[in-house]
Amino acid sequence: MILAIDIGNTTVGAYAWDDAADIPVSSIKMPSDKFWSASEYLLFMEDSELGGLNYDGAVISSVVPVLTDVLREAARRLTGVEPMVVKLSDIPDMKVLVDEPDRVGMDRLMDAFSARSYALPAVTVDMGTATTVNVIDSDGCFLGGMIAPGVVTGFKALVNGAAQLPPIELTAPDDIIGKNTTDCMRSGALYGAAAMVDAVTARIEKKLGPVSLIVTGGAAELLHELIEHEHVYDPLLLVKGMVGVFYTGRSFYGGIL
Repeated sequence: MILAIDIGNTTVGAYAWDDAADIPVSSIKMPSDKFWSASEYLLFMEDSELGGLNYDGAVISSVVPVLTDVLREAARRLTGVEPMVVKLSDIPDMKVLVDEPDRVGMDRLMDAFSARSYALPAVTVDMGTATTVNVIDSDGCFLGGMIAPGVVTGFKALVNGAAQLPPIELTAPDDIIGKNTTDCMRSGALYGAAAMVDAVTARIEKKLGPVSLIVTGGAAELLHELIEHEHVYDPLLLVKGMVGVFYTGRSFYGGIL
C-alpha cells in the first residue's frame, strides 16, 4: 500500500493505493490551505479511512510549492517512510519538448505520463482550477498544450462580475438552450467547456491525426458526457501517473524510496 498525494491549487487529493489490485482502496479531498500545518493535514488523514493502514511508500505531486514540505511531513508521519516528491528528472523515458521543461506543472506531466498507457498520440484535458490540455505525440513525447480558466473558476468569475446574475450551483442543465437565467448560465459554462474540448481536439487532430482523448479533473465529472468527440473519462489519470513514476523510481533505486 502506498499513499499518493496530489497537491492542487484548490484541493489536495490523498489516496491509499493498493499496489496488488492497482486501485485506490480509499481517498479523501482536503483544502489546499496555505495556513494549514503538517499536524492539521495529518489529523485530517488519520481521522479518515486513510488512517490505520499499513503503508510501505508515499509519493507526492505538487503545484503549490508552499504546501509541498507541509504535506511531505504529514505523509512521513502517517506512513513512517520518506515520501517521494516527484520531479521532472524522475519521469522515465518521456521527452518534454517545450521551451522551459522545468516550468511545466507536475500535474500536467503526470497526466501526460499516465496517458501513454492509451493509444498514441493522445490529448489529455484536466478540468481543475485551470483547464489544462496536454499533447503527447506518437513517440510518447510531451509536446505542450494549453492552459485555460477552469470551468468552475470561470463560472465564479461570471457570477462575481455581473451584477444581475444570481449566485447558483453549477450543475448540468437539461438542455443546451436555456429558458431562464440560471439554466443559461449552466449551459454556457458546461456546454461551452465541452464545445471547447471538441474544437481544440479537432484542431490538434489536423496536426497529428486521430488522437486518444482522455478527460479528467473535478469538473469533468459534470460535463464529460457533453463532449461529442470519442473519449475516455479517467478521474484517476493523474494519480496513476504518480504511482507509475513511484514504482519505476523505487525499482531503479533498489527499493529504498
